[in-house]
Amino acid sequence: MTTPIDTLWVLVCALLVFLMQLGFACFEVGMVRSKNTINVVMKNILDFGVSAGVFWLFGFGFMFGPSIAGWMGVGGFAPDSWSGPDVSVFFLFQLMFCGTAVTILSGAAAERMKLLGYLASAAVVAGLAYPVFGHWAWGKDGWLGALGFVDFAGSTVVHSVGGWAAVAVLLVIGPRTGRFDGDGRIEPHSLVFTMLGTMLVWFGWFGFNSGSGLAFDDRVPGVLVNTLLAPVGAMIAAIAWDGLLRRQSTIDVPGALNGVIGGLVAVTAGCHAFGAESALFVGAVGGVIASRGAHWLAAMRLDDAVGAIPAHLFAGIWGTLAVALFADPARLGGDLSMIQQFGVQLLGVVVAGVATLGIVFPIVWTLHRFVGLRVSPRSERIGLNIAEHGASTSLQMLMADMDASAQSGEFRMTAMVDEGDEVALLAAKYNRLLERVRREVSQRESAITELETAKHSAEEAALAKSNFLAHMSHELRTPLHAIIGFADLLSSGLDADSARRDEYAGAIGESGRHLLRVINDILEYSRVERDRIELRETLFSLNDVLHSVRRMLEPLAEARGVALTLAIETTDDVVEADEKLIKQAVINIASNAVKFAADDGAVAIVARREADGRLAIAIADDGPGIPPDQIELALQPFRQTADAYTRGAAYHGTGLGLPLAQSFVKLHGGTLTLSPATPTGLIVTMRLPAERVGVELRDRRG
Repeated sequence: MTTPIDTLWVLVCALLVFLMQLGFACFEVGMVRSKNTINVVMKNILDFGVSAGVFWLFGFGFMFGPSIAGWMGVGGFAPDSWSGPDVSVFFLFQLMFCGTAVTILSGAAAERMKLLGYLASAAVVAGLAYPVFGHWAWGKDGWLGALGFVDFAGSTVVHSVGGWAAVAVLLVIGPRTGRFDGDGRIEPHSLVFTMLGTMLVWFGWFGFNSGSGLAFDDRVPGVLVNTLLAPVGAMIAAIAWDGLLRRQSTIDVPGALNGVIGGLVAVTAGCHAFGAESALFVGAVGGVIASRGAHWLAAMRLDDAVGAIPAHLFAGIWGTLAVALFADPARLGGDLSMIQQFGVQLLGVVVAGVATLGIVFPIVWTLHRFVGLRVSPRSERIGLNIAEHGASTSLQMLMADMDASAQSGEFRMTAMVDEGDEVALLAAKYNRLLERVRREVSQRESAITELETAKHSAEEAALAKSNFLAHMSHELRTPLHAIIGFADLLSSGLDADSARRDEYAGAIGESGRHLLRVINDILEYSRVERDRIELRETLFSLNDVLHSVRRMLEPLAEARGVALTLAIETTDDVVEADEKLIKQAVINIASNAVKFAADDGAVAIVARREADGRLAIAIADDGPGIPPDQIELALQPFRQTADAYTRGAAYHGTGLGLPLAQSFVKLHGGTLTLSPATPTGLIVTMRLPAERVGVELRDRRG
């Protein structure tokens, strides 16, 4: 830089290179998932700050200070702003290059590396790895440059060094969770951002290459043309090569955009010495290498999140070697043959890899071993925006709500809708989907509950039916056996005296009448169960009905020596009900009481009005009674209580007397209750509603 125009040109180019930082940030933001975008942006701006500080403090001195036997600079540390325009402009330009080398780490290790660990790694590259190799290739009296190594704008010094450093970091921290499980595909969240970043990087690269001559001389136009043609060839070749391999007409967008970067990296080493055709070809090969390199890395299980290593390291190696094959020797300014030049270029490539890995890997491994460079699985799952910065995007918040619902299995919480936000429509549709899911789940749960209830009812009904049939068969067989037995006795004892024949005939008649009562009770109960009974309500005299029942049961009571008494403790004689059913209910209850009363015992029938106005007809016996825990069974058809065999041994009850009576009473809106008597026995009370009883009924209905 000897003239003001040269100084101005290099300053402009330095600012263009600084613009590449924005381009790389956009490129990486588009290639990662939305939950990590803020983290990527912060790493890009912070790594530039860290690398700038470290490079100013001692990296610049290591790289360009007076050399110790061509291995390291030892002067010019922390250059002053007023050291002179040449020093300041040169430092500024080289600082931008250092920032470019460091930022390659950001994309490769994205989505799983701690911010502080990343910045420590960036400081190692900016302060040690990059300056050391940079001194060998570009420094005053650097041993590699003295051998004739040519890297005009840094295909190896900048991009390969950054790529090798990224390899070292990836070997230490490993792949992202799930990257190599199944198909392992992790989709970019915004290729629009990636395309924007590619264009910004391309634009800044014009300054990157053309400013490397440190002068506005006659090489600048040719360098600018080559910087344009190489990525053009790279883009076309990457698309064409990918289409041939996949045999599809669709374009792999990330591969094409990475191809552009690969073409720029490849042409950088010899952009000052390539002809237009050579630049186009070198760029085309670099584009294919960068595009396909992601597949090669995946085969080696190295997880490069944005394809930085193929674009910068692989394409950088190719571009460095291509200088010996395609550059104009006259423009290189050396006296080496093509083979000699290729050997020196190859040596530079190998040395860059060995030196960078040798410096970066041990330090990074030590940091990871004792400090930890990788985020926790939970942080990786929720995203580094939240885990590392406590920040989030609306899309990420929506995804977090969706993940929470998926993990908990609960769909009651709706996603927050931020009106006016671009994700609001998606959140609203998701909430509508949740509402539909909730309705479907509710309906399904209701259907399952109804099905279980129906199943339970069906099982109970089947059990009741089985019990009913079993007990009914017993009730029918008992009188039938008696009829058959006495008939056989009668037929075989024709010569018996008349008294004995009369006894047999009477037993047959009694058994037949009992059988008829059983059948009638069964038919009556089945009518009640089918709701086939219609009440024929009339006004009748309670006194007449109860006295009629007493007269009907007196023979049975006298036969057993049971005292049967009737007490009507109410003057309200008129009842509005179905006289036949009420009378049948009283007969069923009272006949059971007489059957089960103690020998020479007592049965009492008492009618009275209760305090609430209901008519109560209580029938009490002094028999063995029913245990309190068995009372409910006595009201179920053909269900036997614990003392059923004792009570029914001599008296054949149908098992339907009480259930029928209860059904008749319920048809009138009344109740039937059983309670123990004192000291022994059972009290059965049937109650009719107050509005069915009273003399006023007769007056009102005339």
